[in-house]
Amino acid sequence: MPYTTPPRPFVEIRIGGFHLVVQRAPVRLFAAVSALVCSGFTAWWTAR
Repeated sequence: MPYTTPPRPFVEIRIGGFHLVVQRAPVRLFAAVSALVCSGFTAWWTAR
């Protein structure tokens, strides 16, 4: 049986004893945050 390496995580952060691993990109979170930021920027820009 051939040896296969496990998939690399999306993000891996190690600070001292703290270890955070995110396996997949949070696509829905990115989409929601970008929609909120863009609509807020548009409201601010048009209110000037």
